[in-house]
Amino acid sequence: MALSKPVFTQCKHCTSGERCDIYSTKPLECTEYTCGWLDGEGTEADKPNRIHLVHNQMFDLMLGMPWLLIESQAGALATEPARRIIESKLRQHDCVITVSRILTFALYIPQGRSVPDDHLAQLRQRSWTIHDENAAMVAAE
Repeated sequence: MALSKPVFTQCKHCTSGERCDIYSTKPLECTEYTCGWLDGEGTEADKPNRIHLVHNQMFDLMLGMPWLLIESQAGALATEPARRIIESKLRQHDCVITVSRILTFALYIPQGRSVPDDHLAQLRQRSWTIHDENAAMVAAE
């Protein structure tokens, strides 16, 4: 990894607000990113610059291939497009991780999927919010 930084942390080259200070010489890992919209997920109305959300799949040892939904403008995770994307992925039995503009994290776990308790404990310890449809089903019974 050319940037030598943990996932979900701001890059050291982002020193002038929201812009990359090394954009013209950025490493390959910064240029090969793709998003769900570019891969055919959604319509023209779901274009990231319109809904201020970027989503793609990532690999996670505990979660498999969860969807990552990243907010590029404050408040975008509270909109209808965000809710629609989250619900769609949960119906497909995929976990969803959301990342807000101020780097708050949430994990959505679909009904029928399980995540090891120790992994959930680690996420909660790091202030993640957990939305577990399985727990909601048990509470409703």
